[in-house]
Amino acid sequence: MKDEGEKYPFPAYIAIDNHHHTYEYALLSGEREITYIHTGWFEREMVKFSQEYLPTDYMKEQEDPFLDGYSIYVKKIDSAMGYMDLDYTKDENVIVTDGHSKWVEDSIFTVRVQLDEQNREIITECEFAYYEPAADVDNVFTYDEESEDIIFTDLAGYEYRDLRLSEDRTTAIVTYLDGGVEKEWQVELTQYMKHKQK
Repeated sequence: MKDEGEKYPFPAYIAIDNHHHTYEYALLSGEREITYIHTGWFEREMVKFSQEYLPTDYMKEQEDPFLDGYSIYVKKIDSAMGYMDLDYTKDENVIVTDGHSKWVEDSIFTVRVQLDEQNREIITECEFAYYEPAADVDNVFTYDEESEDIIFTDLAGYEYRDLRLSEDRTTAIVTYLDGGVEKEWQVELTQYMKHKQK
């Protein structure tokens, strides 16, 4: 990410900007001069170098904890269990678990993906998993271990684009890329929901 001196004191190339209270950036601080800064969990008063090199909003609390700054090293996934961060620089084949999910009544449809070397999300499989209401707790569901998950491998190897449900919430619609062409794959979920009721 680049800052042209709006919140950084000089034009800056930013790798990390207040992600988990960490910063990493390079300032074009003079003619033929670059100043490299990396801090982690350092409050402003703890910094030993000149504070003129810090951004104006250094260590400012995030209004939304799920939007915890920026990091070039991390991919933020909106998963069925909430947001999670993946450092995909440590392994070219990081598996994104529960990467893209939609609730269907008390069950969940998930598209699992794997990041490739270009940071594209490649589909490994789709899954329909059963949940059941938690005992004595409203609007809470727990994984139904007695039911067998249904796995679909039709889209394995294709690049993921989007997941949505039909208006009546009976069909999962996955958008994917096939040779650069955007296509849709649909699976009718009611048959599997009926299977659960038998």
